[in-house]
Amino acid sequence: MLKKFTKIIIIALCVTTIASCNSDSEDSDVSSTSSAIVTSFSLAENDDILENLDSVYFSIDLDKALIYNADSLPYGTKTDKLVVNIVSDGYSAAMLYIPCSDGSETTVNYITNSTDSIDFSNGPVTLHLISIDDVTTRDYKIYVNVHQIKPDSLYWDKLASTKLPTKFSSPESQKTVLYNGEAVCLTYNGESRYCVGTSSNPGDNDWEIEEVTFSFTPDVNSLSSTDDALYILDENGVLYTTTDWSTWQSCETTWNYIYGSYGSTLLGNSKSDDGYTFVTYPASATQTLDTDFPITGTSQLVTIKTKWSTTSQVVMLGGRCSNGELSGDTWGYDGTKWAKISASPISGHERMAIFEYETFKTDESNWSVTKYPTWIAIGGKTQDGSAVKDVYISLDQGLHWKLADDLMQLPDYIPAMYNAQALVFDTTLGDTKTLNWTEYASKSLPSWWSIASTSTRATDAITQWECPYVYLFGGVNTNGFLRNTIWKGVINRLTFRPLQ
Repeated sequence: MLKKFTKIIIIALCVTTIASCNSDSEDSDVSSTSSAIVTSFSLAENDDILENLDSVYFSIDLDKALIYNADSLPYGTKTDKLVVNIVSDGYSAAMLYIPCSDGSETTVNYITNSTDSIDFSNGPVTLHLISIDDVTTRDYKIYVNVHQIKPDSLYWDKLASTKLPTKFSSPESQKTVLYNGEAVCLTYNGESRYCVGTSSNPGDNDWEIEEVTFSFTPDVNSLSSTDDALYILDENGVLYTTTDWSTWQSCETTWNYIYGSYGSTLLGNSKSDDGYTFVTYPASATQTLDTDFPITGTSQLVTIKTKWSTTSQVVMLGGRCSNGELSGDTWGYDGTKWAKISASPISGHERMAIFEYETFKTDESNWSVTKYPTWIAIGGKTQDGSAVKDVYISLDQGLHWKLADDLMQLPDYIPAMYNAQALVFDTTLGDTKTLNWTEYASKSLPSWWSIASTSTRATDAITQWECPYVYLFGGVNTNGFLRNTIWKGVINRLTFRPLQ
């Protein structure tokens, strides 16, 4: 939110220029004296309330007679004693009608008391303007919007579910990966039959589903993908690969576990009498794994890319170590070796669903808004074998983790689970599609929560925009039974019509 002139000022200058060119016209004087247009609105400086308060940008909608800050002020900002600066092309009267908590109303004459503080805490204030010639009147609604939730109190909304894409009524196991921009879901019916479903966007609920055959017995939970191939282990740990599901080819190597991919390289570990060794395919340098390094049950890999490095890094959370203990640490791999990067880990979990999302922070020195990557980890299994549904977040790429606020925790109707996979796909909002998804009511909101303004600065109405939806595939309960569901959810603020 940078300090700037509103577009209406430009319009007002153009009107003034035209009027001056036609100064002999009697009509121009009528137009000037009969208008009741607000050309600028701002708050007076007050560092005791908020630094740079006078730089907060307010939009003026002349058609709807609205004045508002589209980018809300930080959570907790006090709005009961604000001094306002109102600029107009001239008026004979300017009255502010201020609502009170008891339902009554107080009045301030802005012409005689322009430095009086105004209370915006009980709702919008009405500005009543009368033109210089007393011909035109206009009532403006003035909103001072404040975020009603903390930045990390993100609220799950628009939750829905559907069944896994399979021909089996009760699949026994499943694994979903992202491959060539598509969600690929492999299911097993428990009786030597396998099915694969593929979709470019799970939100459309439009899957291509077919049964597939293997010349070996695959470990469904080991299915992984790189940039250019799919991989899976058989029941003996032999690694196989394919690009199209029609033919699986042995890689002639035996692994214990697959972590995921680093670009076109597959990462995993193998076991020998000397312990566990980090391995890759295609083969490269190996690394002996310490006893506190997880050798199974890790989360999905998340890729980090920064403008400060030409190489990417992948990270994972949790897992079971060779000593049998569960880890709550974040481990990162830079293409050469692994390193523990977490400074404040979570408690020990395995088989958590993890994905990258986004949150926003406001620079209070100039009111600019910056998007930050936020990692979200859901569910998992704890040391006592119980499936859980806790949601953790990290705002610094896995260095520090914390339990998310209550509004971001999953609703009661989403069960505890581990071994689910989370994928994020953009959906075009504005074209609402149910497409056989079962809708669920969101978590009950506390009385102080309200949805932020969806107003936009765009000159043309925004009718469509991209919104990232999260899809949770499968998940296993404490008793080891697969849940035949895909949960679809979104962080509420990302469904708001974007500012422009």
